[in-house]
Amino acid sequence: MSFGAVSIRHTSLICPLNTATTIRDSAVGGFLAITTGTVTLDAISGTGSVVNIFTALPVTAGQWTFIPFLLGSNGGTFTTAGGASGVLAV
Repeated sequence: MSFGAVSIRHTSLICPLNTATTIRDSAVGGFLAITTGTVTLDAISGTGSVVNIFTALPVTAGQWTFIPFLLGSNGGTFTTAGGASGVLAV
């Protein structure tokens, strides 16, 4: 996607059904759900503590969910639950 001189690029991270996936990148762009369920995003702070960004956000199969969050250099964890799976753009 391009907005004039600004380009947006993401790497795909597969998020299996009902699994916590480690994010090693500093930002998240969005999630394409393959199956319906909920997702949770946690960041890891500079002190190593878990900082919850959101919990149990509903996602629908085939739908793109825009998730523009900066996690910081320690990354975080993206958890699929309730039957959710898909592709996370990081």
